[in-house]
Amino acid sequence: MGREELLRISNKNFKYVQDTNLKKYQYMDSWCFEYSKFLRNEVNNTKSGRRKTYKKYAKGTIVYAKLGINIGREFSGNHFCMVLNKSDSVNNPILTVIPLTSSSTRFNIKINEGILQLATNILDKQAKILANKVLLTAENIIESGDPSLVKTGKQLERETEELIKVCERYERYRSTDTYANVLNITSISKDRITKMNDYDPSGEMTYSEETIKRIDESIKNRFLN
Repeated sequence: MGREELLRISNKNFKYVQDTNLKKYQYMDSWCFEYSKFLRNEVNNTKSGRRKTYKKYAKGTIVYAKLGINIGREFSGNHFCMVLNKSDSVNNPILTVIPLTSSSTRFNIKINEGILQLATNILDKQAKILANKVLLTAENIIESGDPSLVKTGKQLERETEELIKVCERYERYRSTDTYANVLNITSISKDRITKMNDYDPSGEMTYSEETIKRIDESIKNRFLN
């Protein structure tokens, strides 16, 4: 078969899988689109000859990653994950992570620090900073009447809306327990890591040393003993 025929049949197979209406494959179209963008961006970056740099992550940092639709019992979907790398650099494109889930199984380790709890610590600080900016801008508009400040006010209004969206998203985790999925430790490209917007605390949230140690011990017991 030629290239065009292989691509046609592949697309037909993907459509067949999505049309089964099985939950795992309900976002097959979105994932195929995302995957094609990942590869296209990689090709363009390679052709440019520029060395790509990445954010540096400390061990225990919580990131949000697009893991995709995988085979069999391999972990799939978009999930929070904890970084396991002991060291990292801006030139390192790969992270080893342990996926986080709300599912309780005998293989998963319950984490006492909830996602909402960690996010709130950061979001509260961001909200105070933004509120002060809004108040200061409003006072300056009243005192000076400078029309250019109106533009600043509108930008702060948009930022406030972005912050509210993030807060609403993390509010979903208020009544949700968090577990580390030890059996699905995996290595991912940093290109899979995503954020809602600049106010999203993922990538900034970090588990305590106690929690990291518990997860490390569980990994050792599962794979090294």
